[in-house]
Amino acid sequence: MSDRLKVLPQYLIPKQALTMLAGKLAGARAGGLTTGVIRWFV
Repeated sequence: MSDRLKVLPQYLIPKQALTMLAGKLAGARAGGLTTGVIRWFV
């Protein structure tokens, strides 16, 4: 996936909402799914 597509949500979603969503995903106990989402996000 290109870098532009990865950062697009950062411009479309309000920063506070994006931070809250990222925090909830990072804190979720979903094993490999959580790890995969974090790797994709970073």
